[in-house]
Amino acid sequence: MRKRIGALLLAVGLLSGCTSGDQEAAPTGGPAVGAVQAVIDADTASVILPLDRYAMTAQERRTALAAQQIVVARCVTGSSTPGSVTIDAAKETLEGRHFSPQWLYGYWDAAFISSQGWQITGFEEVPLGQGLDITKDQGRACVQEKAYLDLMPVGVDLISYDTASDDLRLAYLDAMDKTVSDQRFIDLVSTRSACVEQQGFTVESAGNFDGVALLDTYTEEQKLQAILAEAQCSDQENLVQQAGGITAAYQQEYIDSHQGELTALRQLIDERVARATGILQDAGVM
Repeated sequence: MRKRIGALLLAVGLLSGCTSGDQEAAPTGGPAVGAVQAVIDADTASVILPLDRYAMTAQERRTALAAQQIVVARCVTGSSTPGSVTIDAAKETLEGRHFSPQWLYGYWDAAFISSQGWQITGFEEVPLGQGLDITKDQGRACVQEKAYLDLMPVGVDLISYDTASDDLRLAYLDAMDKTVSDQRFIDLVSTRSACVEQQGFTVESAGNFDGVALLDTYTEEQKLQAILAEAQCSDQENLVQQAGGITAAYQQEYIDSHQGELTALRQLIDERVARATGILQDAGVM
């Protein structure tokens, strides 16, 4: 068995809503799809949903993490001037790519998989204290300092940052739970499953995802071919765009009833990013 939902929301950028005069009726009583849609980026195999605009973008997250590297170095050395190793590490973090493709609704984007692969690497750990003589006790103490905690990333994935992300993550997961129980989503997956089986592959039951089975006897090449079969079937019926629209509609319901809290959260993010930017500029990283 394999996870059908990978690390949640490794997407970058902000949601751009679109409107449509024709809205799809929700046979299960769920919200209609049309007014708010998911934004699909086939180049990065990412799905951008409404709650993303209340989380840090990829660049904002990298900025916060790079600043945390500087803060830890200052904490350990007691000097406001970080060494060259720390500065280089922070620059690498700032310029790096810490996100992998999303298989939120099963495999899709066959072109991406063919060229980039299908493995989810998750969020890369950003090392702290590079080039420093640091004990575990020092490290633990430094990451509890207010200067460090005031730079914590805010995201909707499953990585635990601080309590600022809690409600956002729970709202995202609740919308996903409602999506996979929605008859419209179940019908989409059923169509994909039939397509996968027509190509000679077995479908395994994993809740309402029913993805292609990756048998223990498969070679890596056979796994790739099975995954490509599912991705091609997803792409043929535009499954991710349609499923993303369902999730987006559920998320928008939450946004409409929690606008005040979400606006405050976005303001908190802006403050953290501004603080991180100042630290990096002061250290000569930016």
